[in-house]
Amino acid sequence: MIQAEQPDLIVFTGDNIFGKDATVPTKSMEAAFAPAIESNIPWAAVLGNHDQESTLTREDVMKYIVGMNNTLSMLNPAGVQKIDGFGNYNLEVAGVRGSLFQNTSILNLYFLDSGDYSKVPSIKGYDWIKSSQISWFLHTSDALKNSYNAHLERQQAEAPSLIFFHIPLPEYEQFSTSEITGVKQEGISSPNKNSGFFDALVEAGNVRGVGDLSVIPVHLSVVGI
Repeated sequence: MIQAEQPDLIVFTGDNIFGKDATVPTKSMEAAFAPAIESNIPWAAVLGNHDQESTLTREDVMKYIVGMNNTLSMLNPAGVQKIDGFGNYNLEVAGVRGSLFQNTSILNLYFLDSGDYSKVPSIKGYDWIKSSQISWFLHTSDALKNSYNAHLERQQAEAPSLIFFHIPLPEYEQFSTSEITGVKQEGISSPNKNSGFFDALVEAGNVRGVGDLSVIPVHLSVVGI
């Protein structure tokens, strides 16, 4: 697939390894990411709800990923003292060399840790994106907007954004399988708590797509995104 598509960036959206079956998780990660590494194409990853089910914590799994070859993955954003999870970061894609936008981000990529399972006894099921992560996303989005709009040579519209995380948002459940274009056609497994991240994406105003659940590629058209 990599040879056929020749992408500029490869993104792994979680459950990179199935922890329960990975007796040596580092070797499993090396095998999982090997095609991307061998291609010499930059790649990035977020964690799913199964990555930590072997002998490493979520933090240790993400630290190992960050240390692998050719990855742009980060443990967490620099300068942010408190943020939930591991693997929250953003990447800026600059314009073509020699253009007016060569030093300006014309596409912003956000990566977030959607957790694994709820830690709140009264709320069962999957985890969710927390308020600290939402605050970081909105703050970073606003800062990039201001930076982009400060250029007199700016385009007619602000730079678009793409978001990558693993566990689908509760809003996905409003769709039936007949409205989903994808390969597996599996049901949506969302958290039972709605933390408001979808509203934050709409508020940002520049999000053009959301990528999650790497083994269930889907395309949804949602109001505001």
